[in-house]
Amino acid sequence: MSLSWGCTCGRITTTTTTCIWCTRTEGHAEFFQYIKFLFLFVLTAYYAVEQRCWQVAMWLFLFVFFLVTDMLRWHEMQGGRIADALGLESAFGLRGQDFGELVYLAVAGLVLGVPLVVGFFWGTRRTKWIYWAFLVPTALLFFAGVVLDQLHMMAITYVPRIRNYMAIAEDGGEMLATSLLIAVALRLTVSGGAPGLPLRRPDGSRAP
Repeated sequence: MSLSWGCTCGRITTTTTTCIWCTRTEGHAEFFQYIKFLFLFVLTAYYAVEQRCWQVAMWLFLFVFFLVTDMLRWHEMQGGRIADALGLESAFGLRGQDFGELVYLAVAGLVLGVPLVVGFFWGTRRTKWIYWAFLVPTALLFFAGVVLDQLHMMAITYVPRIRNYMAIAEDGGEMLATSLLIAVALRLTVSGGAPGLPLRRPDGSRAP
C-alpha cells in the first residue's frame, strides 16, 4: 500500500516537474508562450487603434501567424504535406518534413513580408523607428525557431550529447525573443498616454 502510494506520488512529481521545462512539448512554458503571443497581439492592436496607425497594424498579421502556427503546429503539418507532395527525402541529418517546414516558412515569410514592406516604406519617421524596434527581436525569434531548430535536429543525428543544450537554446531563444517583442509593445502603449519611442528634437533632446 505504502509502496504503491510512493510510486504514484513519484510519477506525479516527475510529471509536474518536467512540465515546467522549456523544452517540454505542451508544458507550462509552451502554454505561457501562447499567452505572450496573444498579449503581444493585444498590445500592438491597442497602439495601432489608439494612434490610428495602419503601418503598425501590419505587424498583427505576423503576430497572429506566430500564435496560430505555434499553437496548432501548422509548420509541422504543412511541412509533412509539402515533403510528401515534393518527394523531399532525409539528408544532412534532417528529415524530409524538416525541409518541407523550411519551404512552408519561406513562403509564409514572403507573403507576410509584403504588408510589412508596404508599411515601412509608406511610414513616418516614428513608425520606421518602431519597425526597427520590432525587427530585431523578430529576427532573433526566427533564428531560434528556424536555424537553431534545424541545428537541433542535426545534433540529434550527429552529436546526440549536445541535443539537450540545443533544445534549450532553441526554446529559450524563442521565449527571450517573444519577451523582447512584448517589451517593445509595452513601451509603445504604457507611456502615460504619450506615444512610445519618442523622436529627438532638432537640438538633440528627446521629445516628451
